[in-house]
Amino acid sequence: MSAVVHTTGAQSCVLVRGVGVTNVTFGNFCTVQFNRDVTACTYSISLGTSANGYPGADDAGEVWTFNDGAKSVAVRTAASDGTKVGKDFHLLVFCPPV
Repeated sequence: MSAVVHTTGAQSCVLVRGVGVTNVTFGNFCTVQFNRDVTACTYSISLGTSANGYPGADDAGEVWTFNDGAKSVAVRTAASDGTKVGKDFHLLVFCPPV
């Protein structure tokens, strides 16, 4: 499963495209909700533009993720100095066969 999410500042998250995603919400984190239980899955996340093509500038920062319920993965992004800031990201979820 996967999600490409665009953040508009630090206040909202918008799903650009994805597989198996049912919803994306914003609280203190961007929360990506999937159509199956993801508690036994592995998550891989990276900063990356949500648009197609090269954005014209490199981007640096921090990103981390954690399970946020049976079908949800929460994501937080930050600037290189750790200051919370909304950044576009790509999330991959790898699950064992059911």
